[in-house]
Amino acid sequence: MNISIQELVAAGHQLSKRLGEPDASVVGQLATQLDVQAALVKEHAIPPMNDDLQAILGRPNFWFAGLAECLRVGGYDIPRKSECEQAVAIHWMLQLYLKHGSNWSNEANNELARIKAAADQQSTKKE
Repeated sequence: MNISIQELVAAGHQLSKRLGEPDASVVGQLATQLDVQAALVKEHAIPPMNDDLQAILGRPNFWFAGLAECLRVGGYDIPRKSECEQAVAIHWMLQLYLKHGSNWSNEANNELARIKAAADQQSTKKE
């Protein structure tokens, strides 16, 4: 159910007019819905620009080719177009930033090291 806060408030006013004094349980349900909507808005808000986001979003497109290749080795299906490589790599880094905050870069390096280690192990098995 995707109801805006304004719709919930309007529904509360209509209910109040119909019922006179609203039932405490209805008020509680509306308050809960408002809390849920507020949490969703906060959860999906774009964070303010900072050094970490500048590092993620401010890279030139040619920088992403090597990262995209490593992500491909790790199982990502990335078309071989620079704009696709850039989009997927930025998305990957943003997910790490949103999950780990300022530690996103360390987590990215750890994940890339895991991908490389798995690829090296596969390569050794084939020989």
